[in-house]
Amino acid sequence: METSAAPWRLGSIRQHDVRKPVIELGGAIYGVPEAAATAGVGLPRDSASVLEMLQEWPAWLPVLEQLAASQPEGENTPIEDVTWLPPVLFPGKLVCVGANYQDHMAEMGIRVEQSRPFVFLKPAATSLVAHCGEISAPAQVAWLDWEAELALVIGSTLRDGQGAEVLDAVAGYTSLNDISARDWAEELLPGLGQDWFMHKAFDHFTPMGPTITPARFVPDPQALSITLTVNGTLKQRSNTAQMIFTIIEILEHVSSITTLEPGDIVATGSPAGVGYGRDPRETLVPGDEVVVRIDGLSELRSTVGQRGVRHALLCR
Repeated sequence: METSAAPWRLGSIRQHDVRKPVIELGGAIYGVPEAAATAGVGLPRDSASVLEMLQEWPAWLPVLEQLAASQPEGENTPIEDVTWLPPVLFPGKLVCVGANYQDHMAEMGIRVEQSRPFVFLKPAATSLVAHCGEISAPAQVAWLDWEAELALVIGSTLRDGQGAEVLDAVAGYTSLNDISARDWAEELLPGLGQDWFMHKAFDHFTPMGPTITPARFVPDPQALSITLTVNGTLKQRSNTAQMIFTIIEILEHVSSITTLEPGDIVATGSPAGVGYGRDPRETLVPGDEVVVRIDGLSELRSTVGQRGVRHALLCR
């Protein structure tokens, strides 16, 4: 099988009101159906979404490798001519790990010995935001915060996984920003603690993407630099080596509770540098631009929208 030596990535776009999967290679994008027709490569199925590709990942991965290797230089669609979508539309589960960096726990004033990862769910269908999309600023939220995270994209079913073999279930990696409503986290319900639904589940609270970097191009996901800027000012800088629970431990724990299925997303936690942990504390406001950068992955750019108002994508 011919494979691409240069890193390629898989994403979803809308072009002329049509959704399609694309390969991003060297700053250019290629529609999968068009690339296959040009290269004379047969596809496992016609009109497959990225989610459907992940559901048949062993069949699709070699085909995508072949398409990436066959693309001629200079023949592509400029990225600014398309609108990005979240790389996986409507994943079955969006699983998030909290309190997974010691420095972040310290800045949040959390002091507890953890025997297992702290995990919560976000509503994927309404929470995800595409690259260059708007983060919601709900009218009832006064304190909007950022959290840069490495996210895993599942490519095969995983149940009760053990050891390094769990990484075989990861199709690839993408960037994610776990937006939080900190004022609702501060309100503690007697005997119940935080209301995590109000804290995390608002619409458009999870920018993700723009693309998935296949696992083979991320030889050590436990050694990736991760940064976040707000309006060009560095707020978070860390490395995935600083996680309390490793990616393997996270997947072992989560898969012991719920079966992870192709297309599911697992976010691995955020390092220090969030607005809540700063002195003085900071919040996102409408118009702010937030950028997440992780080694080897595509840059994720978002803008904070006006409170209670949604607009079209602000960049291409």
